[in-house]
Amino acid sequence: MNEFDEFIKAVIETAIDDNTTCSELLAESDKVYFKLKVTPKDGVGNVRELNVFYPSDSSHQNSIEHKKELNEYLEKGSESSSFISQTVLKLNSEIDSFIQSQEFRQTIYLK
Repeated sequence: MNEFDEFIKAVIETAIDDNTTCSELLAESDKVYFKLKVTPKDGVGNVRELNVFYPSDSSHQNSIEHKKELNEYLEKGSESSSFISQTVLKLNSEIDSFIQSQEFRQTIYLK
């Protein structure tokens, strides 16, 4: 996992609640992703899944281009650039929306 992957996982773990778990980094063809599993709060019903996909080449590119900002976020939680802020906002919004919804399965694609 590079700094960008660690950043995505850190944002996800901040956004999820106690009924949601996040996998380690997974790979599928030219994409990498994290799988979130949401268990019903009352324990009744099916586990729901949210996949957060992004291209593996953009992971490496973002890790190189935004290394300083990614490290600042990982070390201090600092959103020091619009790239970091926009990614945090998008992920938080999408994850919150899915957790509140009744959808069984959903996928988020980051660029």
